[in-house]
Amino acid sequence: MITIRSLFCLAVMLLVIVPGLAAPDPQAASEAAKESSATAEAPVLALIDGPTGCTLFTLDDIVRFDWDNQVFQLTSERTMDLLALRVLTREFRLVAGKEIIYRGAFYSPISSNLPGGPIITLGPMADAEVKPPLFHIELSRFTRNADPRFSPTLHDILAKAGKLGAIDPKKIPPLTSVNTDWGREQGLNVRAVIFPETFTLKSPARLQLWFARDRDQPLPDTAEVLVTIEDKDHHRSVNSVDDLPIVQIVEAGDAYILKLNGWATENGVPFTPGPGRLLLEINTYRALDIGPAQASVLHRILFPWIDLAIQ
Repeated sequence: MITIRSLFCLAVMLLVIVPGLAAPDPQAASEAAKESSATAEAPVLALIDGPTGCTLFTLDDIVRFDWDNQVFQLTSERTMDLLALRVLTREFRLVAGKEIIYRGAFYSPISSNLPGGPIITLGPMADAEVKPPLFHIELSRFTRNADPRFSPTLHDILAKAGKLGAIDPKKIPPLTSVNTDWGREQGLNVRAVIFPETFTLKSPARLQLWFARDRDQPLPDTAEVLVTIEDKDHHRSVNSVDDLPIVQIVEAGDAYILKLNGWATENGVPFTPGPGRLLLEINTYRALDIGPAQASVLHRILFPWIDLAIQ
């Protein structure tokens, strides 16, 4: 049976999608997540998102940390979470328990605002040699104070956990992704990012949807997402999520994360590993007042079939 599990934090929306599932209210879920986070025991080491106060990753998510070069490797799951953040300049703080080790920022080279202090560059123009799941903590040239990156507290935590070690970026395969072109329809732009390595029968497949306003046109009220996966024998699985709150997603700015948890086909036949393909369809709705009732106008964004390998 497909299980349902949702998390809204970091203004990044995570959803395990199954047929007919209605999307939860992101504001209520985000507030609940923050309240739960505040009452939970503080992790030994964590990177906290500045805008939301949510934990981006903890010590357990670090695979290895190259101390001399200030390069670290994250698990694939946390790497994909970071890549779902909308970044121009976005503050974070590195904490040990309740102690702040230092404050820094994620930075995109397309931003004209380069902050001081430690920075982690995200985006296509980041370090050409250090690619996700590797990240480089650099020191901004606008830093006025001493370099806080080589904190003895941080070193001791990483050493005790066995995380310290040299990293050769050439030996760490980069995380691969497939990006669609922007789809446009009546006030809404949509782009999908697909992570091929997650299309394995042993784990949930993962996608990101980036929503943006199309010029000055009004946004639709809600959207329905349909994801069809087909194997080489034409066995299909159709997953859907209803009532995505488009306005809130666009205002938050981060990617909407979808996890397809389960590989049951329409007729119950297991998927066949090998070549496959994916079809993404987004139906948008805008409510209209017609007397005492409301009707919805449907617009459809249909992406071309995307080839992939089912492992």
